Amino acid sequence: MIYQSTRSSTLPGQSIDVRWGIACICVVASIAVGAPPTTSKPAATDEWTRPAQEAARQKHLPEFARDVEPRLKHLLESVNRADADQLIRLVTLREFARYFARVETADEGQLDTLAWLAAQPRLLTQLMMSISVADPPDRVLEVLRSLRGDFRKDLDDNAELAAAMCVVWDAPERFGTEEDPRIDPAEICRVFGSFLKQSTALHADARKPVDALVHVVDIHLSDAELQWAANRYGGSANVAAIMNDVPYREGVGYEKTVGEPNESSYILPNMLRNGGTSDVAAYYASEIAKLAGVPTAVCRAVGVTDGVPIVWVASLSAGAKPAWDLNSARYGEYVGWPGETTDPQTGQPIPEAELAFTSALFATPARERLASIAIFKSFDLVDTKQSPALLDRAIEFSLGNARAWYAWAGLAAAGKLTDDQLKSFEKLTVSRLNGYPRFALLVRLRALQGRGTVEFADGMERIMSDFAQRPDVIALAMLARADRERADKRDPDAIATLVELLRKQGSSPPVAWMAVTRLEGLLRGTDDTPRLLQVYENVFNALPRPPQTLYGRSLPYYRIGGKYAALLEETKQQQQAAAVRSKYQYIVRDR
Repeated sequence: MIYQSTRSSTLPGQSIDVRWGIACICVVASIAVGAPPTTSKPAATDEWTRPAQEAARQKHLPEFARDVEPRLKHLLESVNRADADQLIRLVTLREFARYFARVETADEGQLDTLAWLAAQPRLLTQLMMSISVADPPDRVLEVLRSLRGDFRKDLDDNAELAAAMCVVWDAPERFGTEEDPRIDPAEICRVFGSFLKQSTALHADARKPVDALVHVVDIHLSDAELQWAANRYGGSANVAAIMNDVPYREGVGYEKTVGEPNESSYILPNMLRNGGTSDVAAYYASEIAKLAGVPTAVCRAVGVTDGVPIVWVASLSAGAKPAWDLNSARYGEYVGWPGETTDPQTGQPIPEAELAFTSALFATPARERLASIAIFKSFDLVDTKQSPALLDRAIEFSLGNARAWYAWAGLAAAGKLTDDQLKSFEKLTVSRLNGYPRFALLVRLRALQGRGTVEFADGMERIMSDFAQRPDVIALAMLARADRERADKRDPDAIATLVELLRKQGSSPPVAWMAVTRLEGLLRGTDDTPRLLQVYENVFNALPRPPQTLYGRSLPYYRIGGKYAALLEETKQQQQAAAVRSKYQYIVRDR
């Protein structure tokens, strides 16, 4: 739930000058604005600019797209020798025309904004390379129109930040709970303006890709909270330390509602005072870090759907080789648990491994990143037989282009690769993605979606061989195999896979939890209670007992122990159940 313009601008017990509060945020633009980009700025106009503007004004964008495509197809025929700048330009223009042609009832102000956008070289390129199927063009256009109203002169120089705003703040849920709520221009400009106010005093890196900036601009704070955070933390970006500021307490209730804040509102000062579980602490730290210009993502443990949450913060480190820090801002016993987060652009869950993979973008100059995306966005123009070569070229330009990798996998899943091309694709995932093995697994698993039973089994065997030295990857692969076997109604095979996984890695708390919860569903379905009891006994005894901790109830040892004790009681073994209960309850420290 989002809390912006509908929330009061003051916190309980405070009187705040909002304008001064925004001005106090002297840390928010550290990655968004400042020095000009290392690549040269495109010319303000070329042969396409005026035709694009006229097409926008006259509502002839589909025809304009058709005019661009022949030139683009010609470039793609020899993509290895194509001029990257020309490729980027033509794809940008095609995307502009095709995307905004979907706005059915554009008014004069929107048409004027489109014509203006066509003459903004950097902004046009960054925005059109960033939009996805999840971004409604009418709402993106309204966000852009709002920004143009107050920041017309700043947008092209801050193209990456503006594009990130457009693809994050187009989400309807940011402006209310009613169906298709209107975009609030004042709220859009408040957030964007806060990232610009102190740019001259800040270290800036204009090469930051939009993929990183979306994890900065998705803040959820009122003006009063912004001032409160600035007063308390200044420009601090120590995410782990900030997370630990929130006292760990279970049972703290917050009101996630709009209106005048009170002592129970879900706002930063209350969180610091009242505390909460890891989800509260992670939200608190993530929002404050964003104010310091640090991309952050709140991650949730995969496989935990009820009980005390297991949540942490991933943050993008600074330096010559930025990388996502997945462990510093999580409680020690949570380390190693595979996580997922919410994509700020699509609102959909994505694996933590996909988030981590975006750090590969920083190894690629901006021009090559854009060329890679341009190839991906245009490979629908070529024959399917040419698609692998085109995607190869996209990955050569930018290893971190996840969409190109997924497109490769999609061709494999659809059976559109020859045996040689499939082997080449699998070798590519091993050689090029060796630094991102969990992402490589995601790609390989996508390539097996929808494949027949034999093809799936053969593909899984190759995965097991290729990642034999990575137990964490093997565990996730075996869980995926068990899920497929169960979906195929081969429950005995799924049970065997999970039992084998527990035998090999049952002492790993996350693996034990994810495997045993699957096994419970399978074995209860066959009324094999004795075997389920044996599984719980083996798993619980194999797990190392963690030290006493405030968050003991969230840990797999406590969760599995609770299920084991309940099953013992169910089978009338009260004494044994009491013994198990005393073991797992011991790990909880109340204060």
